[in-house]
Amino acid sequence: MTLITTVVGVVVAKAAGVLALWLRHRGRVQQEKAQRQYVLGLAAAAPEGAELELDDQRGDGRLRLRISRGSGGTLGEGQGPGEESVA
Repeated sequence: MTLITTVVGVVVAKAAGVLALWLRHRGRVQQEKAQRQYVLGLAAAAPEGAELELDDQRGDGRLRLRISRGSGGTLGEGQGPGEESVA
């Protein structure tokens, strides 16, 4: 009986650890997705020829981003830098 209790305790502890890591990863992915949407919104709202500079510092690091919007294209939903829009 003691062996079964020990094994179940170890399995539950490992499962709780994996669940905690998964939840932390999920939260970070959602945060990065929201940040990406914010930056895309800034870039889309900037007038042609404008330069934007974003300096964001958080507990897990620092993001420095410089956006120069030239004539021609716009960034669409789900597009990142270096990806051309297909119309």
